[in-house]
Amino acid sequence: LDAEQNLDRLYWHLSRFQGYAGVANFMGARFVVTDAVMQPIVREAAKRGLGYLDDGSAPRSVASSLAAGLSMPFAKADLSIDAVPTAVEIDRALARLEGLAKERGLAVGVASALPISIERISAWTRTLESHGVMLVPLTTAMLKSKSS
Repeated sequence: LDAEQNLDRLYWHLSRFQGYAGVANFMGARFVVTDAVMQPIVREAAKRGLGYLDDGSAPRSVASSLAAGLSMPFAKADLSIDAVPTAVEIDRALARLEGLAKERGLAVGVASALPISIERISAWTRTLESHGVMLVPLTTAMLKSKSS
């Protein structure tokens, strides 16, 4: 679509509810690697004071550079927690995410709202304090990225 149509769709989606802190891509790998189509969307989101979450699905995503150019809060997912939606694989992904957080001080994971994902993430969150890890809002990761 052209920029005007994409912006119209963004406005429509943003008008459906309130209280959001940012926008994210979902199944848009071709979209997020194209500067010309991403720029109007990211610019509009930044103008509204929103952050951007890149789900990490497109290695050549331009979102990071566009967000940085606008001093926009930004975070990129380090991994998809439920790429393989089984309890064993989700637990492995959560352990990797926890390891990344300990190693780097911060890690971001994304997941679907599958019942198994919710159940495994819920169980995992109850163990974090004993592992020396703190769960924080995504906005914390976005603002940390913006300040670094």
